[in-house]
Amino acid sequence: LQTDGQSAEQLQPALSVVPMVGIVGPGAHVELHVTFRPLEEGAFNLNVPCSICNVKRRDPVKEPIFLNVKGVGYKIHAALEVAVEGAGGRRAIPSGVQDALDLGQSQVHEQRSVQLFLRNESRRPLPYRIQLRRAGGRLRPNAASGKPPYLDIANCSGVVVGGEETPIMLTYKPRDV
Repeated sequence: LQTDGQSAEQLQPALSVVPMVGIVGPGAHVELHVTFRPLEEGAFNLNVPCSICNVKRRDPVKEPIFLNVKGVGYKIHAALEVAVEGAGGRRAIPSGVQDALDLGQSQVHEQRSVQLFLRNESRRPLPYRIQLRRAGGRLRPNAASGKPPYLDIANCSGVVVGGEETPIMLTYKPRDV
C-alpha cells in the first residue's frame, strides 16, 4: 500500500482488498471487495496501486492504476453515571463492569427510583436501548411492555446527540412479596 502520511504496516488491518491477485480474461470483469476497518480514529485517504501486466508477454504496464479509498474512523465515547447523594452528585459506572444499584428496602406498593445519565462524549449520535438481565439469566418480562411488572424505565431507548446526555429513570415498584 502506498498511503498519504502513514506506513502500510499501520494501515494493514484497516484495509483489505480481495482478491489481491488474479487473471481477467478479455471482455471479462472481476469484482474487488474493499473492506475498511480502522483501528484508530481519524480521516483516511489511501491509494492502493493496482499493477496490471500483459499475460502473454509478462510485461507490467509502466504506470499502475490507483484505487483511491477514503474513509473516516471513529469511536463512540459514552459514559454512564448514576445520581448519588453527597458531593459530586454522580458516580461513574465503568464500561464492561457489572455494577450493583442498591435501592434499599421497600414495602409492597412503595417505590424507589434511581436516576441514570447516559453521556455521549463523541461528535456522532449514539443510539441506545436498555436491556434487562438477571445475574442468572433473563428476567421474566411483561408481554405488553417487554419488562418485568415491578420495574419501570423512563427513556429506555433513543438517540443521544453528540456532546450531550440523556437522563434515564429506573423505578422499582414491588407489587407483592
